[in-house]
Amino acid sequence: MNADGPGELEALAGLVRRHDLPRPKVLVRLCEFETSGPRMLSRRSRFGTSVKALGPLLDLLERHRDSVDPIGVAYHLDTTSPDEKAIALEGCLRAMDDLRLRGFQPRVVDIGGGFGVSYLAHAAQWDRWTSELAAAVMGRRPPLTWGGHGYGLHAEGGGTLRGALSLYPAHRPVAGPGYLDALLSQPAPTLGRALGTLLLESLCDLYTEPGRALADQCGLSLARVLEVRHQDAGPALVRLAMNASDVALEDHGILMDPVLVSREAEPAGPRGPVGVHLMGNLCLEADLITRRTVFLPRLPRPGDLLGFANTAGYCMDFIATRAQQQPVARKVAVRQTEDSWRWCLDEEYWPIEEYGPITDSGGRA
Repeated sequence: MNADGPGELEALAGLVRRHDLPRPKVLVRLCEFETSGPRMLSRRSRFGTSVKALGPLLDLLERHRDSVDPIGVAYHLDTTSPDEKAIALEGCLRAMDDLRLRGFQPRVVDIGGGFGVSYLAHAAQWDRWTSELAAAVMGRRPPLTWGGHGYGLHAEGGGTLRGALSLYPAHRPVAGPGYLDALLSQPAPTLGRALGTLLLESLCDLYTEPGRALADQCGLSLARVLEVRHQDAGPALVRLAMNASDVALEDHGILMDPVLVSREAEPAGPRGPVGVHLMGNLCLEADLITRRTVFLPRLPRPGDLLGFANTAGYCMDFIATRAQQQPVARKVAVRQTEDSWRWCLDEEYWPIEEYGPITDSGGRA
C-alpha cells in the first residue's frame, strides 16, 4: 500500500500490532521534489510527504520496523511535464539510497501515471482552436464559448492577453507508452545518465499506474437530444438527456467533438457546420456539457443522439452521480463473434472468450 504520511504509517502500525497481522509491504509516497542548479520545484501535491521531511519519516519507519515493511517509494503528481516527472523520479532514487542507509531493503519505485492520451489526431486542429480562442478573448472575433469563457485566458487594457490555458492538451505528440519510454530515456537532472539506466543499475522494480492511458480509444458516452432552442442571436441551445456529471468533460478540461447520429432519415437541404451550445438536463446555469461552442455537420433534432468517443478513461467513472434520483447510465461491453457483434452489461462481461459473459443480458448489436 502507498502511505501518504506519518499519520497513515502510525495508524497502519497500530492496526498490525493490535490484530497481530503480518507486516504489510509499504511504499512511502513523496512530493515537492527539487533539484540543484537552475531551481525547479515540482508542484505541490495533496498526495505524499515533502522530501524535506524524509528524515523524520525514516525515523518513524525505524520505530515501526517490526510492524511495516517499506519496500520502496512513490510519487503521484498532477502534471504532464516530463521535466517535473524526471525531477521526481531522480528524487525517488535518492530516497531509495536513504532507505538503504537506514538498513532497509527497498526494491520498488512507483511513478504513478500521467502518461496521457491524445484526443486529437492532428496538432494543427488544436493549434488553430487555441489561437482562435485567444482571438475571441481579445475581442477580435465572435466568441467561441458560452458567455465568452476564456478557459483561463483574459484580456487586459492595451490589448494584452493574460493568464494560462487551463485545458488538457487535446493533442499530445507523445502519450501513453511513448511518454513512458521518453521519460525513462531522459537524463536525470543532476545524475546525468538516463533514468531507465539508473533504475536498472539500482536493480529496482518499476511500478506504474497508467490511468486513462490504459483506456485510450475506449468508451462511448451517448446522449439523446431533448430540445433544440433557437436564440435571437448566437448559436442554438441543444438540451441533452445528460448532465455535466455524466461525462465530466469540463471537470477534466477535455475538448472533444461529439458524433451526431440521426434517429431518422437525414433531412433534406444543405448541410454545413452549425455551431451550438450543449446544455445539460439539470436546472443549473452551470450545467453545460461543454462551455465551448460545438460545431456539428447539421442542426440536431429531438431524438437524435450525440456520441462522445474515448470517454472510458476518467470521464465515465470518476464523476457520474445519481443527481435528482436519475439513474446512472449503464455501461455495456460489446464483443465481436464470428458473424456478428454481441453485447452484455459491463458487470457481466468476462474477457476470456471461452467462458463467455456471466449472463448474456443483451443480444445482437
